[in-house]
Amino acid sequence: MASKDLSVYAKQLAADKKSGALQICRGILDLYLDAANRLSTQQLKQFHEEASAELAESHMQMPSVLNILDQIGWIVENPEIELPDEYHSKFRNLKSEFESIRGKVIQNALPELKKYTNFISLSNSSTVVSVFDELRNSYSTSPTIYICESNPGAESYAMAEALNALNLEAMIIPDMGIASLIDDSFCAVTGCDAIARDVFRNKLGSYHLALAAREIGIKYYLLGDSYKIVSQLDKEKLSSTRTNITLTEKGIKIYQKYFEDVPLSLVDFVITDRGVFTADKVGRLL
Repeated sequence: MASKDLSVYAKQLAADKKSGALQICRGILDLYLDAANRLSTQQLKQFHEEASAELAESHMQMPSVLNILDQIGWIVENPEIELPDEYHSKFRNLKSEFESIRGKVIQNALPELKKYTNFISLSNSSTVVSVFDELRNSYSTSPTIYICESNPGAESYAMAEALNALNLEAMIIPDMGIASLIDDSFCAVTGCDAIARDVFRNKLGSYHLALAAREIGIKYYLLGDSYKIVSQLDKEKLSSTRTNITLTEKGIKIYQKYFEDVPLSLVDFVITDRGVFTADKVGRLL
């Protein structure tokens, strides 16, 4: 991959609004592993200066992306590292650590979720898909998996395709159909983009799902790794990220918002790489 191709891939990652934080982080780590193989030390520093700024601005609502970029920046700017092979080794170790942390989230989720066979989720979480992948051999009958359509964006289709590829049938339901389509035999399980002391940030519709779960009386499980945990969430970043007003051909305004903050008090359990916590104990992770 030439230097120009690296820049093109970085722009593609920055423009990617369908993938979740996990896919974006993996893409960034693979990008820098390629860059360490292809670029001189000076070229790598210059590439990082340009690529990291664009990636951070495009995915400012995802703390895991910002944390990965910060750690990459520390590696790139470390004066003790001089050779491309050393950069590649550091990036490889960072990717291994990242995958290990995610793996711990999945393992911690299994004992909690294996007692259910009916699930409702939202958007497109690779971590949730991986949990179902680990659980599927323990089912005597195929589980029921509903996914809210997750408009605007409809990322649910990508998640449904991933589950179908695992021979797990997923059904997409209308965003506003939650309360009429599920009962108290279900549990809600979603990923997230960020977790703070009192709130979590995720795709629009998460608040509605959490309220419906509380009203119906089912458990809500939130999955997130340490890279997503922050002391507080910036409201200005939320309002400025992927919120826009479009016009129809007849001049009707359509307000579109993609992310929202949801009170953690509506979540029953937060499953992280450091264990399973009730919402009131999340502060211990900060």
